[in-house]
Amino acid sequence: MRRRAGVAGFLVAALTLVACGGGEPLTDATQTTAAASRDSCSSSPESPFSGLSAVTPEGVVHVWVRPGADGRIEFAGVGDDPAKPPTEGDGSFVESVAVAPSTCAVFIALCCEPVSGLTKWYPTPGSDPIDLYGRLPAVSPDGERVALVGYDTVTVRSVADPTVEGASIGLPVDGSSVVLDMMWLDGDRLVILVNTGGSLLLHEAVISEGTIRPGVALGAGVEPVSALLVGLIDGTFRVSERSEAAFLIESFDPSTLESLGSEPVDPASPFVRRAGNRTVSITRDSTLIAHADGQIDPTPLGSGYWWAG
Repeated sequence: MRRRAGVAGFLVAALTLVACGGGEPLTDATQTTAAASRDSCSSSPESPFSGLSAVTPEGVVHVWVRPGADGRIEFAGVGDDPAKPPTEGDGSFVESVAVAPSTCAVFIALCCEPVSGLTKWYPTPGSDPIDLYGRLPAVSPDGERVALVGYDTVTVRSVADPTVEGASIGLPVDGSSVVLDMMWLDGDRLVILVNTGGSLLLHEAVISEGTIRPGVALGAGVEPVSALLVGLIDGTFRVSERSEAAFLIESFDPSTLESLGSEPVDPASPFVRRAGNRTVSITRDSTLIAHADGQIDPTPLGSGYWWAG
């Protein structure tokens, strides 16, 4: 059976009507791309979308690798087309994307065939991809490491050459558990969102110790259907949760992951995600908006998106 897993399920329920197209002309990622520096793939108030990635409902990936709204390239046909009838053995949909600011390397995650998922690594935006074991790539705050989720492990590797095995930490999961999302909390800790089949848990992986701390239950007083990591905003770590009745943002103390309470999400923008010093949102009509720290006005970047980061 075809299905999108994790954050895909969250947005499919949230965005019932999705507009396609919009935005500036695209450049195919297989064409030669101008050499990208760290400055061109790091967001700033002047260029809040540099290093931004976004995904359309058709699984087409857009990545901004140069300053300016026209610095966008397209990665098409990376995963299966969800609009086509399924065939035996398929089911690998684009799930998420990560961009390394230090190299402009692009990591496109496919879920969920094989079972553990697969990540396409583009050392530069115009290069041919190399397959990596694992999914849900997350680039560290310093831009030097990338974390990947396998079937029951998290591995942390060098962005310079992620084909080389790095640190590996076992996950407390079983056959009924699904890892929905993963994000760096700081330079030594990862937050991993897991659906156990009966509840949602936040696990904390400490890289220097090689350990996973006990999971913290989500819920915010409701029974969440799905959830998405938002990130650190105003000193709290936030998770977006969808119940049968509403969307909520639950805040956690970043040092202990203790819940600090919840508040409703603006129904006009059910998707919010923090990436570095940039916050991105996708409105209910699928418009992507980016806002960097210090920027006065948010920048709309076109419509037709269901995920961004």
